[in-house]
Amino acid sequence: MDENTEKETPRKLFWLMLKNTYFNQLEQKKMKRQPNGKDMQVIYLRMMLLSIDKAGYIYYQGVCESLEEELALEFDEDINLIKETIKFLSENDMITIGDDMECYIPEAAHLIKSECNSAERVRRHREKKKALQCNTDVTKSNGNIKLNINKKKDKDINTISSEPEAAPSPQSGICIPLNDNSVCDVPLDKIALWKETYPAVDVEQELRKMVAWSHSNPTKRKTRRGVDRFINSWLAREQDRGGSRTTKQQEPTQTDEEFYAPYQEMYKNLKPSPDDPFQ
Repeated sequence: MDENTEKETPRKLFWLMLKNTYFNQLEQKKMKRQPNGKDMQVIYLRMMLLSIDKAGYIYYQGVCESLEEELALEFDEDINLIKETIKFLSENDMITIGDDMECYIPEAAHLIKSECNSAERVRRHREKKKALQCNTDVTKSNGNIKLNINKKKDKDINTISSEPEAAPSPQSGICIPLNDNSVCDVPLDKIALWKETYPAVDVEQELRKMVAWSHSNPTKRKTRRGVDRFINSWLAREQDRGGSRTTKQQEPTQTDEEFYAPYQEMYKNLKPSPDDPFQ
């Protein structure tokens, strides 16, 4: 095939969907108050960008002796600042480091969006077409403009009224204390999901244990973002240990006829003795 006629290799675009209130989060405010807080915030953002095409993971490549040294080389930053940042992020459940030194960033996995280049071209074409249509409508007479505006308002009203807000999931009343002195009232739909995922575990009882553990360890309480991962890890460990749910079944009880059947068969073949007092 001629090089000029080769198709363009599909290209995928990635981006992070950050809200305008991103730096108002408690974790970000806490990080900013650290001795090198602003530098740590920049490093965390660069870590999320580094993981953007790997679903929130940063993999250790084995080039240096540790992941921290590789990140320092990648970002051209001081190794001590990288270590300080990694320590803070780990202690606040913002990242997890695996046994093979791979780093997972839950927030990045949640914020990553993507589309291929063909989808981008289609989206831009639609936006351009929509803009041209708006310009065409503006050139019409004032009467038509008013008519179009009224129709659009009626359509918007009907659309809003036809889409009721989804009802929130009912809560279980099992409240796990968090590090900001609020609580996580575990939703019933999540409990149902965990029961299917960890069938050998008494999920409600384990959640009550987590409540007791959080009261006994106030300095180790989880963030609202990290509490789901904490619960999943707890339940997974309990599942691997064999579970906490009682699986023993009661032995079937015998009827009187079933119990005496072998004895009746035995006595049926015995001949009575002359000395038997019951003869």
